[in-house]
Amino acid sequence: MKKRVGWLAILLATIVLLAIGGVRDRGATNTLERAREIAATTKCPVCVGESVGQSNAAASLIIKEEIARQIAAGRTNDEVRVGIAKAYDGAIQLTPPATGAASLVWVVPIVALVILAAFATSIFRRSKQ
Repeated sequence: MKKRVGWLAILLATIVLLAIGGVRDRGATNTLERAREIAATTKCPVCVGESVGQSNAAASLIIKEEIARQIAAGRTNDEVRVGIAKAYDGAIQLTPPATGAASLVWVVPIVALVILAAFATSIFRRSKQ
């Protein structure tokens, strides 16, 4: 019984720490940093394997200008990303959002690793008995 409580405590602590990390604001603070951060996570619509921040293609330059305009207009990073995604049919983000159902992309692998480690430990302990 004590072992299960210990594993439950570890699992609960992992979930709480992931939740805190997911909602904590770690974003850039000034306009230039914000624009670079958004450009780095936005896919170039005409390049293969490049972000808007890496590309010098005409389409990327237009997107960089739009990012700067939207930031200057007072929009948040998420609002800028949503606006760019709408303008380019949504498939332009390089990283999935860390909120809503899409946050499962970040959480599920870690939870799976914790469960796998618990399972492996359980099997290892049974084989020693």
